[in-house]
Amino acid sequence: MDRANAVAKGLSVAVALSFLGVFASDYAWLEYRMGHDTAGQALGSVTFYYATPLKNGRTEIFYDQPQTEVCVLALFPHAGYRPCWYAKKSQVRMVSLVGPFRHLGSIGIRQASCCDPRPRRRRAAGPSPRRARARLA
Repeated sequence: MDRANAVAKGLSVAVALSFLGVFASDYAWLEYRMGHDTAGQALGSVTFYYATPLKNGRTEIFYDQPQTEVCVLALFPHAGYRPCWYAKKSQVRMVSLVGPFRHLGSIGIRQASCCDPRPRRRRAAGPSPRRARARLA
């Protein structure tokens, strides 16, 4: 059992050191390319589009509003930029007011109602008619 643990420990250390070596060499190559004009371009750009889900289940993609993201030409993310090979994978990004933006409804921001032309009726103050009938019975 001790030999198996030693082999597993040595293997995990070797994997961690090789990962650290690849990351460090990727970072060093990127810094070299950013510092020297002759070494090639270090940053790239990717064009993407926003999309939103509709009520009927379809997705609307806004092709008239292309966005540009700056990315880094490397294997790993550096300097706050995503690698270009990863940024190119998602050229359509979903935007929705459902989820983390639900709290905006409490400060008066509401989604526009496109399908109901009738104005909303305000409910009168006081008990509901059902409760009033229940009290009488």
